[in-house]
Amino acid sequence: MHWRLYFAAITVTAGSAFHYGFQLVLTNPAEKAFIHFENASIIKHYSTQLKKDILDDIWSVTVASFFVGAIFGSFSINFLIENLGRKGALIATFVTNFVSILLAVLSYFIMAFELYAFSRIILGFSNAASLAICPLYLFDITPLQNRGKIGMSTGISVQFGSVLGSFIAMPQILGTFDRWWIIYLGEAGILFIALIILALFFPESSESLLKQGNEEKAINSIKFFHRCTNAEAVKILEEKKLHTVTQTKIGLIHVWMLPETQSQTIIAVIVMFGTMFSGISVLNSFAVNIFESVGLTSLTSSYANVGICILSFFAALISPIVIDRFGRRLLLLCCFLGLLICNIFIGVLLFAHNIYTTVIISILLIFFIALFLVLFSLGPGPLCYFITAELHDINSRSSAQTWTSFAQMTTRAIILAGFLPLKTALGSPLSYLILFIVPITIATIFLYFNLPETKNRTPKEVKEEITRLTQKGPAFLFYSAFPKHKNVSV
Repeated sequence: MHWRLYFAAITVTAGSAFHYGFQLVLTNPAEKAFIHFENASIIKHYSTQLKKDILDDIWSVTVASFFVGAIFGSFSINFLIENLGRKGALIATFVTNFVSILLAVLSYFIMAFELYAFSRIILGFSNAASLAICPLYLFDITPLQNRGKIGMSTGISVQFGSVLGSFIAMPQILGTFDRWWIIYLGEAGILFIALIILALFFPESSESLLKQGNEEKAINSIKFFHRCTNAEAVKILEEKKLHTVTQTKIGLIHVWMLPETQSQTIIAVIVMFGTMFSGISVLNSFAVNIFESVGLTSLTSSYANVGICILSFFAALISPIVIDRFGRRLLLLCCFLGLLICNIFIGVLLFAHNIYTTVIISILLIFFIALFLVLFSLGPGPLCYFITAELHDINSRSSAQTWTSFAQMTTRAIILAGFLPLKTALGSPLSYLILFIVPITIATIFLYFNLPETKNRTPKEVKEEITRLTQKGPAFLFYSAFPKHKNVSV
């Protein structure tokens, strides 16, 4: 595999997936600094001192506003790709992301918490869109035999962003009232570099150029990324034309209704549903609080959080090797089963800590959370971002990715909004077991009967494998609830 593909993967994910992972954890260790900023802003502009619980509620809404923007960003994916192409859509989201980060920096200097909250909505919008478009662009420019390794770069970048965010936002580093804006300034610098490199050095994907009718540029794009001769590029282009010309673009509604896309869309959404309801959302956002609840000090909890994030990042680094060896289906099913077992132990240990306060329980809890993150980083973490692209062809890929992204952002928002109230009502152990045992169990059973192996397979071969699987098990019976249309419509 040529270095250009690696460089493209690093550049594109540095401007998209990295920032999503970074923003997921940034507000956790630096929470006190942001609430201090919120309070100072309200006092300055409204001459009012609010109670702590009200400040906490406002901050919770501000954190959640990221996912409000992300939900809307999910529905912009199809529009951006169809009007701007893969590369053009990425550039548009990079620019929007850059502007939103600068607004966050500006909010500090004019002491306007409202502007910061607005910047988080825009940040969520651009992050969700770029996170979904990134694997589509990488999928299009990568040869079939290398898509596993390149596809994993999205998940690896999310993990790296989480590691860096959890470390740099610690109060001991830059997570303080007078230094948090530096974090955003540094993030803007990374994004600006990625934007310039993408805009100047990498061509549009051949699929997008082909849809625009520019075959000459499409051939040049294939030659650039595949490092092949002109004759080989023409042959590859002819194969792509066969898939593009013989079918019509499939829209957001019809991707659920057409027999040739319905099953793949449902499978992709269930993969994302299981991934989000595995418990990763809570561990990303509340790991420090969980560690503190079992007796660790605030400082020790922060370091433990950074430690397990680093461990998960190294697991993500070896995930391309693992996925190429074991394939998508086996790896995803085994990791989901492992996450389910870890969740059972975490819930039991949280329950045991309410009765017996011992160091052993704290150590075991850290161990199973670390094991959870390793398993997540090896399989579902990276796989959930590009499995949709492998399940669908060029005509339905962007529509399906829109729904997968929507499922991701919506479920994460629901979990983050519901976990703390559920924890208050039922306690940590029971709320954890309810949220993260039943959903992942259902997802694992469903995927066992329906998830095909997509490694080195064309969309046609994937569809044939799905048909073979569904003939062996009953899990597809509920598909009949969806209306099916024979005619393809935009």
